[in-house]
Amino acid sequence: MTDPATPVSNASGEAAPAPRPLVGLIPAIAGGALLIDAAIETFRSGSPVRWWVVAAAACYLGATAAAWRRPIGWRGRLAAVLLVLLALVAGTAWLPGGLGRGLRMLGQPTPTIVAALVAIGVALAGYELVGWKGLPLAARAVIGVLATYGASAFTAGALAGTPLDALFSGASLWQRLPRLLQGAWVGGLLLLPLGLAWALVHATLRRPAATSARAAWWKVTALTASIATVLAGLPLTSRRLPAPPATRAEALAATLGLDPDAPKLSASELETALTNSLRAIEDGERDMPRDRWDPAWVAARLGSDPARLFAWVQGNTFWIPYRGLLRGPIGVLMDRLGNTLDRAALLATLLRDSGRRVRFARGSLAREQAMEALRRLLVARYAHAPTESQEATDPVSAVTAQYQLDETAVRRTLVAQIDARSRHEAVVSERVPD
Repeated sequence: MTDPATPVSNASGEAAPAPRPLVGLIPAIAGGALLIDAAIETFRSGSPVRWWVVAAAACYLGATAAAWRRPIGWRGRLAAVLLVLLALVAGTAWLPGGLGRGLRMLGQPTPTIVAALVAIGVALAGYELVGWKGLPLAARAVIGVLATYGASAFTAGALAGTPLDALFSGASLWQRLPRLLQGAWVGGLLLLPLGLAWALVHATLRRPAATSARAAWWKVTALTASIATVLAGLPLTSRRLPAPPATRAEALAATLGLDPDAPKLSASELETALTNSLRAIEDGERDMPRDRWDPAWVAARLGSDPARLFAWVQGNTFWIPYRGLLRGPIGVLMDRLGNTLDRAALLATLLRDSGRRVRFARGSLAREQAMEALRRLLVARYAHAPTESQEATDPVSAVTAQYQLDETAVRRTLVAQIDARSRHEAVVSERVPD
């Protein structure tokens, strides 16, 4: 009969390694899949703690791969998964949004996950205290009832998706009782500390065997994580969630600069304001100068005289140095800047729109001529810079008076649009290199 402890020899006489049981690997594989699912769901939800969850999942997978061949039983691997989850919930619960928009897993929202893990911690604390042989049987029975009461309160909260801070604010099991006698307070602030105290005593003073000591310290860690999560959900220390995101109507009102506290207009007043606004837009679109984007409009206003078209391009656009055809005629009209080729292309477009035939010609200048031309170009550019007296006056007052519009609301909308444009320009400047 072969001794089970004796390794079996193979044909060459060497000791063959004992087969590694696959049962112990199932919790490790399931735990990895669970944490990967948590990382994916939390990241896709846009949670403010998503990077912490991703980092924890990566650390667990790395540690599991490193300890893959170590003789760890299925209980140890299952305890490791629970410890990682409890520690992750306890850590993220103290971060902004961690109690309401934190860890997500198995399609469940954060409040469900948090309450369920705290329920497991309360059940573990009750199990430790009930197993204390030094207590009278009646005391252990009372502790068992209280543990069931507390764990049931957190389980009910998990099923209902109640946030942890709401459970400690009166929404726990048996709401008719005073808050301190509700299940969340009994389980979270009575049983968990007592269970942690007994687990510490069991792990330090009794000096159990090596395997039992490891299990005792795992229980201490799990209970500590549960207490940290409970403390994060107390009304005095709870990290309040930021205000919920604005609805579409609120976001549109903020973008347009609308005052939510402004008095509501009647149906007839709204119809009149809408009619006047549309009329103002139509008149403005018809009468506004189109010299910033429409070469045909410029040509029609200036006529077909080539000298006049040349003088307009020379006096209203300014030279900047770069190579090639880059901006085109419309680009030069938009910001009034271009190199010699782009400005020539604008002049050619104006001449064609006025019925002239056009061809391009290229020449060269001596260095002295180029330097003198550059000096004249710079002087002309800065000589045409608008002064305060030349700047256009604010037309808002005149337009609102003409079309009977609310000047305050119009100015607020314009300011909001300018602010939104500035924010977008800042974002583009950060993302696009110079």
